[in-house]
Amino acid sequence: MSRDAKERFVRIASKYDSMNHFLSMNLDIKWREEAAKEAMLDKKNFTVLDSATGTGDLAFAVYDAARRMKKRARITGTDFVQEMLDVAVAKAKESGRNSIKFKIGDSLRTGFKNNSFDVITTGFSLRNFDSVERFLRESHRILKKGGRLVILEMAKPENGTELLKFQIYSYFIRFVSLFADRAYSWLVDSINEFDKQALVDQARKVGFRRIRLKSLPSGVAYILVAEK
Repeated sequence: MSRDAKERFVRIASKYDSMNHFLSMNLDIKWREEAAKEAMLDKKNFTVLDSATGTGDLAFAVYDAARRMKKRARITGTDFVQEMLDVAVAKAKESGRNSIKFKIGDSLRTGFKNNSFDVITTGFSLRNFDSVERFLRESHRILKKGGRLVILEMAKPENGTELLKFQIYSYFIRFVSLFADRAYSWLVDSINEFDKQALVDQARKVGFRRIRLKSLPSGVAYILVAEK
């Protein structure tokens, strides 16, 4: 993660959750629930790394999905920004999800051993990485054979109607950023520039297989699922 990206998240950590819910009209909650479903394996016990966990909402969604399915997911959440992790830890204590381990970590250089996790999840993080390919290579390395990578991300819609909605929405976000934080104006730029087909190609290049994309309500969010 670049210094600019880190400074951006340090600055907005305390309002990150509320702004996410506001700007997505609470759709981000449903998006994470859908990603968490994709993270559920057939086995009863499995390990999960939520990479670039931020304030922990995707890790919590995975925890809740596992509980509903009577599975035991041992979840670790890592992030490069301590201020974001502080929020995640506080939320875990408040909600009783204390079994989730949160720790400082670099998604491009995790320090974990080969074949460490059954599942790796990450949400809205790729646009902040210095190299998406390095993240994919590192994820492939630390996943067990047959393990699953679940990426929740955003990109400019392809459908004409959804694209028009996104363009109108972009103006709204830029307006909000004038009063909230300029980081949210960056959000629009990063979504416009992100190429999800290139992500599929990169995942295949580093060795992932059975890659599929799933569009989510709004047209701007999607899930990529891939297996090692």
